[in-house]
Amino acid sequence: MTIVSAQAPAFEVATVKPNTSATPPSSTFFQRGSQVAISNHPLRLLMAIAFNLDVNKAAALITSLPGWADTNGFDIQAAVPPDSSLQQKRLMLQSLLAERFALRFHRETRQMPVFALTTSNPARLGPQLRRHSDDRSCEPAPAGALQATPRAAGPSEQAWLLVLTTPCGRVTGGILQDDRSQAWAGARRVTLERVAASLGELTPLDLPAVLNRTSLDGDFDFTIVWNPQVQDLASNAAAPAGLTFPQALREQLGLRLQRETGPVEIIVVDRVERPTSD
Repeated sequence: MTIVSAQAPAFEVATVKPNTSATPPSSTFFQRGSQVAISNHPLRLLMAIAFNLDVNKAAALITSLPGWADTNGFDIQAAVPPDSSLQQKRLMLQSLLAERFALRFHRETRQMPVFALTTSNPARLGPQLRRHSDDRSCEPAPAGALQATPRAAGPSEQAWLLVLTTPCGRVTGGILQDDRSQAWAGARRVTLERVAASLGELTPLDLPAVLNRTSLDGDFDFTIVWNPQVQDLASNAAAPAGLTFPQALREQLGLRLQRETGPVEIIVVDRVERPTSD
């Protein structure tokens, strides 16, 4: 059974209160500043944030929670040092859950249905997946500098310009401003292990994890553009305004997803209590 260490970072001041309203969850947790405001979050969602889990897979990745952990919402107001990193804030939230919810847990690795990320052709990468060159700068380009860049010829070029504003090592993505029907993602200097771990956050997948089975080592640069309105992994027909995600994965990166069984680390809750109001 795991207990958060007493030496772990903690919020300077924090309050936890039940929320019985019908308002949707909202949060400033991922924003900079000295205050964190979390509104109407159930415990499972709080744990997903604290332990950096894909919130869409939290039901599979966190087990043995009581029913109220999914139905009862909570408001958290907390003070943090203004220079706190996101990882430090996650550790602070873990400490708060241990203190106010009496959360105790352990981790297990279980065999579960997963997606395996594999290469379509191990001898040839897709056109938008390139090995990272050490002589390429990894400093993010100033956003203002890109405003002077002529309009890109297509969605993939637009996505690459957006990737250039992001530091190396971070997978990022969103919706293209010039074509709201197209989603994009990309990164510089990332391993395919990191790419696989990010896929569930980029697009809804119906299995809890993606494991890297490509056997490709080293760092890569990539961009991918797809139609987010088409999610059927079994579809072979192109979407009306572009590619499905699996098609884009195959045609642009030379990768594919296949279903198999593999090891997945999950959190098993040993003890948890409803918090008392502050």
